[in-house]
Amino acid sequence: MKVLKPKELTRVDTMNVNKQTKADGHNIIFALWSGGLDSTYLIQKLLDEDNNNVVWASYVEICNNPNKTKMELEAVGKLTHIFETLYPNRFNYRGTSISVDVKSPAMRFGMEQMPVWLMSLASITPIDSKQIAIGYIMNDCAISYLSEIKGVIKAYNKICQTPLPPVIFPLSKQNKNDICWALKKELRDHVVTCENPSLIDNKWVQCGDCVPCTRNPLVVSAKKEAKFLATDKVICIKKYCEEIKSEIRPACDYSDNLLRMLMPER
Repeated sequence: MKVLKPKELTRVDTMNVNKQTKADGHNIIFALWSGGLDSTYLIQKLLDEDNNNVVWASYVEICNNPNKTKMELEAVGKLTHIFETLYPNRFNYRGTSISVDVKSPAMRFGMEQMPVWLMSLASITPIDSKQIAIGYIMNDCAISYLSEIKGVIKAYNKICQTPLPPVIFPLSKQNKNDICWALKKELRDHVVTCENPSLIDNKWVQCGDCVPCTRNPLVVSAKKEAKFLATDKVICIKKYCEEIKSEIRPACDYSDNLLRMLMPER
């Protein structure tokens, strides 16, 4: 595993780090945040559960797809503003903390993201935080290993000058559908999921086929709607073509050619 040098915070990130948050006497919870559905809902849940909770969040770059990183950071920027508006003085985005290459030949972990969490938690968890929150949900690959993860993090404390705080998994008994529709709409409109996004007309488009996309109810429902609209379009074209056929008998192949031209994949 190749661990890259932590990135320097941008001017905007520095302003966020230096921003005064309502921390004194409050329960500071540190969360790793990707701008995705799970981690975004995790932050909302922590802030809604107790007015005494203050969340500090940090982005960790997984170096496996530059497009994904750009898309996630754009989402994080938009979501940060919304969190700060919804929860004044209770949310602090601390910027990109570390970059980790999970495609290294030396990787021995069965779950690619596991070393990211372990390395990040061991090196960037703020000393003032009282808890570490990780957004694993039902059916995640790591969900069966929560006790082992706690054990590994506990073992880190033996070599840490300042022990890590307790680790919690608030979403472990919730599924994607639950958290998707429980997430506030203004946040839900900006979360991202895809492992292989494409930039089309200056807008990020999720592939709909990678594992995260197929598990995200937002992407699945959008894909179904698009398929329905496409099917409806085909029906309308066929009906139009049949009318042409009945009126222009000699051009009996015209409708088929028109359909093939308008819908080449069908």
